[in-house]
Amino acid sequence: MIYQLSAPMLLTILLGCYEKKIDTKAEAEKLMQVSREWSQSASADSIEKTMSYWADSAVFLSAGQPILNGRNEIRGMVERSGKIPGFKISWEPISVSVSQSGDMA
Repeated sequence: MIYQLSAPMLLTILLGCYEKKIDTKAEAEKLMQVSREWSQSASADSIEKTMSYWADSAVFLSAGQPILNGRNEIRGMVERSGKIPGFKISWEPISVSVSQSGDMA
Protein backbone atom coordinates (compact mmCIF):
# COMPACT_ATOMS: atom_id res chain seq x y z
CA MET A 1 0.00 0.00 0.00
CA ILE A 2 1.42 3.40 -0.95
CA TYR A 3 0.54 6.47 1.06
CA GLN A 4 0.53 9.85 -0.53
CA LEU A 5 1.49 12.80 1.69
CA SER A 6 0.54 16.33 0.84
CA ALA A 7 3.16 19.07 1.24
CA PRO A 8 1.39 20.66 4.27
CA MET A 9 1.11 17.26 5.97
CA LEU A 10 4.79 16.50 5.36
CA LEU A 11 5.78 19.94 6.65
CA THR A 12 3.69 19.40 9.80
CA ILE A 13 5.35 16.05 10.45
CA LEU A 14 8.85 17.43 9.93
CA LEU A 15 8.28 20.52 12.08
CA GLY A 16 6.75 18.38 14.80
CA CYS A 17 10.05 16.52 15.08
CA TYR A 18 12.15 19.69 15.18
CA GLU A 19 13.29 20.86 18.59
CA LYS A 20 14.38 24.45 18.97
CA LYS A 21 17.91 24.69 20.37
CA ILE A 22 17.90 26.60 23.65
CA ASP A 23 20.93 28.62 24.72
CA THR A 24 20.81 27.49 28.36
CA LYS A 25 23.70 29.76 29.39
CA ALA A 26 21.97 32.84 28.01
CA GLU A 27 18.66 31.85 29.61
CA ALA A 28 20.44 31.25 32.93
CA GLU A 29 22.01 34.70 32.84
CA LYS A 30 18.62 36.27 32.07
CA LEU A 31 17.17 34.54 35.16
CA MET A 32 20.11 35.65 37.31
CA GLN A 33 19.55 39.25 36.16
CA VAL A 34 15.81 39.06 36.87
CA SER A 35 16.58 37.80 40.39
CA ARG A 36 19.04 40.69 40.94
CA GLU A 37 16.41 43.20 39.75
CA TRP A 38 13.80 41.61 42.02
CA SER A 39 16.18 41.88 44.98
CA GLN A 40 16.86 45.52 44.17
CA SER A 41 13.14 46.36 44.07
CA ALA A 42 12.52 44.46 47.33
CA SER A 43 15.37 46.25 49.12
CA ALA A 44 14.10 49.62 47.86
CA ASP A 45 10.62 49.06 49.33
CA SER A 46 9.06 49.18 45.88
CA ILE A 47 5.96 47.10 46.65
CA GLU A 48 4.38 47.38 43.20
CA LYS A 49 7.61 46.43 41.41
CA THR A 50 8.33 43.65 43.92
CA MET A 51 4.83 42.22 43.52
CA SER A 52 5.18 42.21 39.72
CA TYR A 53 7.54 39.22 40.03
CA TRP A 54 4.85 36.99 41.55
CA ALA A 55 2.16 35.31 39.48
CA ASP A 56 -1.47 35.55 40.57
CA SER A 57 -1.28 31.84 41.46
CA ALA A 58 2.05 32.05 43.37
CA VAL A 59 2.53 30.12 46.61
CA PHE A 60 4.86 31.44 49.34
CA LEU A 61 6.38 29.06 51.89
CA SER A 62 8.18 30.20 55.03
CA ALA A 63 9.28 27.95 57.89
CA GLY A 64 6.82 27.96 60.78
CA GLN A 65 4.33 30.15 58.93
CA PRO A 66 1.08 29.37 57.14
CA ILE A 67 1.27 28.88 53.38
CA LEU A 68 0.34 32.03 51.47
CA ASN A 69 -1.70 31.35 48.34
CA GLY A 70 -1.89 33.94 45.60
CA ARG A 71 -0.62 37.42 45.04
CA ASN A 72 -3.11 39.05 47.44
CA GLU A 73 -1.95 37.01 50.46
CA ILE A 74 1.69 37.53 49.51
CA ARG A 75 1.11 41.28 49.12
CA GLY A 76 -0.21 41.41 52.67
CA MET A 77 2.95 39.72 53.95
CA VAL A 78 5.18 42.07 51.95
CA GLU A 79 3.31 45.13 53.25
CA ARG A 80 3.41 43.91 56.87
CA SER A 81 7.12 43.11 56.59
CA GLY A 82 7.85 46.60 55.30
CA LYS A 83 6.29 48.09 58.44
CA ILE A 84 8.66 46.24 60.78
CA PRO A 85 11.21 48.78 62.06
CA GLY A 86 14.61 48.08 60.53
CA PHE A 87 13.31 45.33 58.23
CA LYS A 88 15.30 45.01 55.01
CA ILE A 89 15.61 42.15 52.55
CA SER A 90 17.97 41.53 49.68
CA TRP A 91 19.74 38.64 48.04
CA GLU A 92 22.29 37.80 45.40
CA PRO A 93 21.60 34.73 43.26
CA ILE A 94 24.56 32.37 43.10
CA SER A 95 23.56 29.81 40.49
CA VAL A 96 20.84 28.60 38.18
CA SER A 97 20.38 25.53 36.00
CA VAL A 98 18.19 25.57 32.92
CA SER A 99 16.82 22.38 31.39
CA GLN A 100 17.84 21.55 27.82
CA SER A 101 14.25 22.16 26.70
CA GLY A 102 14.29 25.58 28.37
CA ASP A 103 10.97 25.00 30.11
CA MET A 104 12.36 24.59 33.64
CA ALA A 105 15.03 26.33 35.65
